[in-house]
Amino acid sequence: MRGAVTSSSKTVDTLLVMSRPTLPSRLFSSPSFVRSAGPLRLAVAASGGLLSLLLLSACGAAPEARPERRPPLVEAVEARQGRLPLQATVNGLVRADNQVAIRPEVAGSVVEVLVRSGDSVGRGQPLVRLQGDELRERLRQAEADVRLAEASLAEARARVVEIEARVRRTRALAAEDLVSVQNLEVAEAQLGALEASAAQAAARVDQARATAEERRSALTKTVVRAPVAGRVGQRQVEVGQRVDSGSVLFLVGNLDEMRVEVPLTEAMLGRVEAGMPVEVVTDEDAVPSGTGPLTARLSRVSPFLAEESFTTVGEIDLDDPPAWLRPGMFVTVRIFYGESAPATLVPASALWEEPASGQQGIFSVLESQGLVAPAEGVSPADLEPDERVRRVVFRPARVLAEGGGEVGVAGLAAGEWVVTLGQQMLWQQAEDATGGEGAEVGEGGSAAREAGSAMARARVRPTSWQRVRQLQELQREDLLEDFLAKQQRVAAALGAEIPASEDEVIRVLKAGEPSDAGSGASAGANAGGPAP
Repeated sequence: MRGAVTSSSKTVDTLLVMSRPTLPSRLFSSPSFVRSAGPLRLAVAASGGLLSLLLLSACGAAPEARPERRPPLVEAVEARQGRLPLQATVNGLVRADNQVAIRPEVAGSVVEVLVRSGDSVGRGQPLVRLQGDELRERLRQAEADVRLAEASLAEARARVVEIEARVRRTRALAAEDLVSVQNLEVAEAQLGALEASAAQAAARVDQARATAEERRSALTKTVVRAPVAGRVGQRQVEVGQRVDSGSVLFLVGNLDEMRVEVPLTEAMLGRVEAGMPVEVVTDEDAVPSGTGPLTARLSRVSPFLAEESFTTVGEIDLDDPPAWLRPGMFVTVRIFYGESAPATLVPASALWEEPASGQQGIFSVLESQGLVAPAEGVSPADLEPDERVRRVVFRPARVLAEGGGEVGVAGLAAGEWVVTLGQQMLWQQAEDATGGEGAEVGEGGSAAREAGSAMARARVRPTSWQRVRQLQELQREDLLEDFLAKQQRVAAALGAEIPASEDEVIRVLKAGEPSDAGSGASAGANAGGPAP
């Protein structure tokens, strides 16, 4: 019984890879996955332990010897020569052309909302009506003031005409010495005073008219109109609501033309400039199935850096945006500013990180005769299996460039076949052969390694670059969910059930072991590795 449970915990890493042969094994073997998949590994260990218990109960006794392991089945792709696009990846924000926030210019209560979110509007179209009774009364008062001022002006001008006639008569009499010069001067002074009064009356008329026009304009502003043509969104106004000039009622923008704004650091400005090609990528859940990235060009770059962040803004115009693109979306933008030097290219999933030292490397197939990549669109599982056992060696790799899911490496020739799926099983096999199960790099296995490489044997199934790219695009969360669902189906078929928590896993493991070994098996399961 103890041997069965211990054996099951030792096969956790193998189950993690073999349970889904179509997933990138680099993901399952990376340290970040190992740390985050603790409960999942416990679940697999528990299901393995339950399976062993079921088999033992069916056979009546544990097997005397463990059968020899069959060489693992891995997937490999042919390395190729090429250049990688040099790119800068930044986050961007989508904005509609002429996207503006609609605010009222006067304060008041909302009496009518004329549009809803999603409606198309033209420039100048009414959107909201505000209560205008008070403004209407003020306008009437201002218009009355205008009439009073105009009447005063008319009176002042009439008096001016009267005095002008008197002055003319006085001048004629003074010329004939019928009146004194002093009388003439008094008449002229009165005329000057009346002309000044008439000028003041005219000014008061202009002032009253301006006040009336201001209040008339305020009254017209109780009808909030669209400043631009476009689509209405983010409605934040209801009838009866009190609003003022700081209240945002809607957003309006032209969705036929959009732009993406991206921040650019001062370091990027040395290699990024307007006109360079870009790709705009968003969350795959937000786009229709099969939709690729949007391609465009960097339209313009602001020459001014912000004093606080030392960044500027680049803009990407999208003249014919797809229907799923919406203002306010956060997107990932790749700006391509050149190409790397020629290098040997491999998929990013071919890079594997050695667990103990963290050193990156590649598993290279030494005996690649007969390996032929399947045609694009053909799954390797649809081909006749190749049962030939080939030697595979782990080589440390120096990354020269990386981008677009591909990596340029040194020390590898074009045409060599590299493993992209199943590296964890190969490394475990090499560890078992060189240093015992669970041995760290360099412990007892240096004689079997050549120049720091580890040797293993495997059955190799060739795959295509297209399939590798598709696997690399899968989300990590989707992989975990799919793996767990598959393990649950397997357990249900065997009449077992995967525990739902770590406490339940430990309880199940302890229930199937003698008391003196329970703590050791639980610790091994929690660590995600073989039990001592």
